[in-house]
Amino acid sequence: FNVTIPHFNRQSYFELKTQLSTKHSDNQLLRIDLIFASEHHNGLLLYADDKLTEFYFIISIRNKILDITVRLDHFISTIQLPDVIELDTYVRLQVHILHNEIRARLNDGNISSRLLPFGSSFKSTLYLGGLPDSLISLYQQFHLDEGFQGCIHELSINERRLTFNNSEHHIILSAQNIDECIANPCRTGIASCRNGTRCIPIRNNDANSYKCICDDHISSLNTDCLTSSIDRCSLKPCDYDQQCINVYPTNYTCICKNCAS
Repeated sequence: FNVTIPHFNRQSYFELKTQLSTKHSDNQLLRIDLIFASEHHNGLLLYADDKLTEFYFIISIRNKILDITVRLDHFISTIQLPDVIELDTYVRLQVHILHNEIRARLNDGNISSRLLPFGSSFKSTLYLGGLPDSLISLYQQFHLDEGFQGCIHELSINERRLTFNNSEHHIILSAQNIDECIANPCRTGIASCRNGTRCIPIRNNDANSYKCICDDHISSLNTDCLTSSIDRCSLKPCDYDQQCINVYPTNYTCICKNCAS
């Protein structure tokens, strides 16, 4: 396979290899930035699990509402984002799972958060857009019919942006029923974004519809970008010898790393 912006048809999926950690010292377990346009009001966007730690993580669309559920060590926490998505319109979903908290935000809306228990390290396979035949029974368990239908413009996992082609062969383990999205202005070079912003389309299959958004993971000349991050430590508020730790629900703390006793 070799696609730039993949299209999913409800029987499609990518199987991705990723390593996650819930160690207390790591603070962050998983950081996902997903830009997509759905053509259907229901579907599975992303699924990951680890049977050894009884962990699973699922992002789904239910009646055009985004639902995020995490199970870890027999504890289940769910966030339903308040905004309804519009079909065939690109949205940006940011999800951060910390050692003690899950946070999510759609576009530039308010941050929704839930507390989580502490956990341990684990390795996990992640499925994007749907599930293979061997796991298809999980749809019924999660009260879903099928996978995602639409285009996924961008996926970043732990600040690394994936490209959906053969260059990511060490991360993409398998794929099924993936096609190319058409008429995308960010792919054709119509868009021109500056000052630390990047292009995302607005309407699905509209070659002239796009906007420029902030990139949370690079330095930006656009001061609006500095306050748009879901990560409260992104502004680097601590001294050089301190580590920033996000604190539920809307704060942070600075921990001394090499302080004298």
